[in-house]
Amino acid sequence: MKRYIQLNNEDFVIKQAKGILEPNKQVRLLSDCYAKPSLVKQAIFDSWVEWVKQVNIDNEKYILKHLTVKSYNTMIFTLSIDVYNLTSQLVGKLYITKTRHEFWSI
Repeated sequence: MKRYIQLNNEDFVIKQAKGILEPNKQVRLLSDCYAKPSLVKQAIFDSWVEWVKQVNIDNEKYILKHLTVKSYNTMIFTLSIDVYNLTSQLVGKLYITKTRHEFWSI
């Protein structure tokens, strides 16, 4: 049975990381990946940026940092966000695609 965590009205499937999760060392914005990102891509990216800001305001358990474009091609992109506890310890990562929202925990 799948387990979920909800952050600011978004459900994420909880998955167990098989290896070591490292924090994002380099942050890539949409403009780093696409010379002229489409208005739709930019709107999606901007909505997730705002979502991260809201989670950091409202959430009392986690701090989200380092939103980055993890991978991309001409059609889609994947976002990665580091998840820290309140003592600044990395506890997992969020991966966001068009069809999936996953929380990989350590």
